[in-house]
Amino acid sequence: MTNKLVFTRYLYNKDEVELTLLECILKNKDFGETSFWTTELYESNDPEDLWQFIYKIYYDFYYLHYPTFINKINDYYIKSQKYNKIKYILYIIYNLSRASNNIDFNIFLSRTYFSSRLTYIIQNINLSQYNGNQYEKLLSFAITNQNNQYISYYLKKLIKTKNIEKFLSDNFNIQLNNDEHYTNKFHLLLCKCLQFPKSEIKFKFKKVPKQYYNDVEEKNIEHWKVLKIKRLFGISKNLGCFDLIRSNYILNREFWYNWEFHAYKSKIWKKRFDKYKIKIERHKKQLEFLDDDEMEKFYSNYGYEPDEQSKEIQEKSTGYISSITIDNWMNIVNKSNKCYKIEKKLKY
Repeated sequence: MTNKLVFTRYLYNKDEVELTLLECILKNKDFGETSFWTTELYESNDPEDLWQFIYKIYYDFYYLHYPTFINKINDYYIKSQKYNKIKYILYIIYNLSRASNNIDFNIFLSRTYFSSRLTYIIQNINLSQYNGNQYEKLLSFAITNQNNQYISYYLKKLIKTKNIEKFLSDNFNIQLNNDEHYTNKFHLLLCKCLQFPKSEIKFKFKKVPKQYYNDVEEKNIEHWKVLKIKRLFGISKNLGCFDLIRSNYILNREFWYNWEFHAYKSKIWKKRFDKYKIKIERHKKQLEFLDDDEMEKFYSNYGYEPDEQSKEIQEKSTGYISSITIDNWMNIVNKSNKCYKIEKKLKY
C-alpha cells in the first residue's frame, strides 16, 4: 500500500477499501458487499494491483490449510492476462470467502508483526556451526530450531541482500518456483521457511452466482447524484488495529476540498482528468483547469460534489474508526481465541 491518500472510483480511501474487502472475505460476508468492494478496486486501478492483493491474502490466511488452492489462483491469473475480465478475480475471491472457516493467522502475524520486532532474545546462542554473516547465522539457527519469530525477523533483515535465495537454497533446499506470479519475495520465502503445521483441507470450487456481476452504469446518473446512488456500503468500522493512511490527514477537509488531487492518483480518475488541460498544484493539493470551458465540461460529467452530500453518504468513507487491537479484529473476522496482546497498529 502507498503511504499517500488515494481516492477510488467513488472517492473511498483505497487502503480502507482493501482492508474492508479483506474483512468481508475472511468473514464470508454477504457476497453482494464483497463483490462491491472488489469491483471498486478493479475499476479504480490496474487489475494487477488487485491480483497482487489476492495473492497476499491467500498466503497470509489460507496457505497452511489450502496449499493447492494456489494452483487455481494461478490458472485464473493467467486467464486474466489474456482476457482482462473481472469474472476471474470474482471467482477466486468468491471461493476464498467460502474457504474462510479454516483460515490461519500465523503467517499474517509473522509477516506484519514479528518480522519487524524482536519480541525476546535467546541468550548464549552458539552460532559457530552455521555459515555466513551474523544475520545469516541467526536465520540458520532459527530455521534449524523451528523458531518462527526469529525466522520472521531475520529473514526480513536479509531479504534485500543479493544472495538470500542462494543461501536458503544451498543450506535448506528452500527455493522459489520459477513461475511465481506473486511479486512479494519476502512473503513467499517466509511461507516456505516458517515451521507451522500444514494440512490439506478438501475444497470444492463453485461458480459465482450471476447476480454478483451486475454494476449499474453511471452514464444515466446526474453527476451530483452518483455518490448517493453508487455508494452502496460504508468502510468497515473494525479497521482501527491497522496503520491507516487517514491518520496523516484531516480526512473531511481532504474529501471536501482536495478530492480531485487525491482522486488523480488512481488510474480511472487520471484517465478522466488527462483528457483536459490541467496543472497539478501539489503544494495546494489541487488540480487547476487551464481552460474554463473544459473545466465546465469535466464537472458536468464528474462533479460528484462530495461536500454537498448528506452526512450519511459522506461518512461511508469519512466516518470515525475507533482504535482496537489486532486480537479484537481477529476475533471479529473469524472468532480467533488466541491472544497475542499486540498493541501496535499493523501495516497491511
